[in-house]
Amino acid sequence: MTELDVKVKFQALNFICDAGQRYIIALLVMTFICAWSVWGRVDTTIIVIWVLCSVLITLMRAGLIVGIRSDDKSKPRVELWGKILEASALLSGLLWGSSAVIFYVPESNPHQIFIFSTILSITSASVIILSYWITAFYFFTFPALAILLGQFLLIGDVEYLGFALITVVYGVVLMIVAKNQRDLALRSIRLGYQNVDLIAQLQQEKKTAEEANNSKSKFLAAASHDLRQPLHSIGLFSEALRYHIADDEALNIVNKINSSVDSLDNLLISLLDLSKLEAGGIKPKLVHFNLHSLLMRLQEEYVQRAEDKGLYLQLESPDVYVNADPTIIDIILRNLLSNAIRYTESGGIRLLALEQGDQVELSVQDSGVGISTDNQQKIFNEFFQVADQHNQNKGAGLGLSIVSRLVALMDYQLDTRSSLGVGSRFSFKLPLGNNVSEGDAVGMVETMPVNESVLVVDDSSDITESTDTLLTQWGYGVFTANTIQDALRLLSSQKIDILIIDYELSADETGLDVIKALPDDKLALLNVLFVSGEISQGKKEEIASFGYRCLQKPLSPSRLRANLIQLNRQKVVG
Repeated sequence: MTELDVKVKFQALNFICDAGQRYIIALLVMTFICAWSVWGRVDTTIIVIWVLCSVLITLMRAGLIVGIRSDDKSKPRVELWGKILEASALLSGLLWGSSAVIFYVPESNPHQIFIFSTILSITSASVIILSYWITAFYFFTFPALAILLGQFLLIGDVEYLGFALITVVYGVVLMIVAKNQRDLALRSIRLGYQNVDLIAQLQQEKKTAEEANNSKSKFLAAASHDLRQPLHSIGLFSEALRYHIADDEALNIVNKINSSVDSLDNLLISLLDLSKLEAGGIKPKLVHFNLHSLLMRLQEEYVQRAEDKGLYLQLESPDVYVNADPTIIDIILRNLLSNAIRYTESGGIRLLALEQGDQVELSVQDSGVGISTDNQQKIFNEFFQVADQHNQNKGAGLGLSIVSRLVALMDYQLDTRSSLGVGSRFSFKLPLGNNVSEGDAVGMVETMPVNESVLVVDDSSDITESTDTLLTQWGYGVFTANTIQDALRLLSSQKIDILIIDYELSADETGLDVIKALPDDKLALLNVLFVSGEISQGKKEEIASFGYRCLQKPLSPSRLRANLIQLNRQKVVG
């Protein structure tokens, strides 16, 4: 092994340490969620032993991170750390795979779906972390999926044999994605080292480390599309399952599944937002837009989450235009609203906009647990969480860190006011803008429309099927297509009111090709909503030039519902 090979491998191990801290926390949280979901249905001793094994593996990984960080960088013990990483990955893969067997509850399909989907989700997430050390990825993924596959075959029912086939295909795709991501990551690291001037190596070391860190963040952001797809499908399938269950106990389990999927979604989105910020991938683009329309969409999306906890979500906003980046404002407010709902047990949340001269003050207020004076600066640090004995779903502690960074990026001032036991208020000010479009005006349509048909176009059959299942429950007539040709055929032969279309349909084709192929009179009658796993600034601008919005996967059912309502309002006004 050459000196350059040692450096590349050691840097890869350090990247795993950087992202691994978040990953092992997520795994530990999922351990307790899984144990809780089967408590009382599986032998308690088995559950306790399984949880203890997970804790021991977590401690082993924590020790590995400490060891790598404290190692002599001039002579790193790469092979030793690699073997320990592989061993911990193998043990973790066996442990999570075993959950498909020991937590199997024959009489409860929701329990089975929850455990099986958790295993699939965790193996997907491992691509981000372990593909840097591909052997460790194989050691984790193979046993986890192999045991799951064996359980499906052991059950023997026709449906489970179908699941077994899907698991095999899923595993093959996951291996290919991991290998491609490994090649991309190691090539980036190697190129970084090869470009260092050997004479001035010590002087350039800091710069190289920063470039390597950017490569890591860019890699994490690039991997988002492959990871968002399965989470997007799981979320829609899980929500659709609620409409088929009448038993209260089973419905409670499905709600737990939805909560777990939301947690995974939020964790992935937070990780990727943070990676984009670190890589400098978020660039503000100031435009004049209707603030009230944006706030109404957010209220419609989050009101159900609030009501599920017995809280109210109140919106007070004038119909004003502001000059800002609507995407960044949307991310800031989403994190503030999620945080407010998470830490509020009674009362509610207020989303307020107040004109102050040539500015508009935006604020999110809650009646939650509050924050002590000592912690009001710490809450903006990554992974810091306010202590709350009543809250069992605290998240990863990334939301306010992202808010702080985005507010600083926009050169705003974030004002924080909070009192323990009373609640919290976060606010910042935006400059007023010009009314440049009448298209933002909205009518009052409060319910989902009826007798409307939707065409869902996506190259993933899982996504078209899950979206079809959910929209059908909402009362829509649904058509699906996986290719541009099928989409155009349906648009010409059927009455379609709404088109929900993925941007990236193949290597050479995009959803905009469908739009370009339609005659103007057909487009005039069609409401269009784009979705995509990764939304770059260029992609967003291209879609906006046609007058459409693009939402990022994984797309929660509540957000999908809010945007469909918004499309219907625009149609009523038009």
